Amino acid sequence: MTPFLWYNLIGDIMDLYELELSLFKGEYLKDYDYLCNIFHNDYMEYGKSGLVYRKDDTIKSLYGKDDRNIKVIDFTSNKIDDKTKND
Repeated sequence: MTPFLWYNLIGDIMDLYELELSLFKGEYLKDYDYLCNIFHNDYMEYGKSGLVYRKDDTIKSLYGKDDRNIKVIDFTSNKIDDKTKND
């Protein structure tokens, strides 16, 4: 399971799950504006290699791809804090 702390939209777990799934669909991966808008400007993810990936790195790696055959299994999410900012 990949942690997605980048959730830039207020919503429930299903919204977050749908955003996750959109990153496997070519119709969204070919939409540069969509990718730019769903990742927060401060987005960062730590890869299993220990490398840090930021928003620009992630968009470059995803943009233009076709559908990706990836399954999401046992998706879970935890709200970090009610005071978490969404800006």
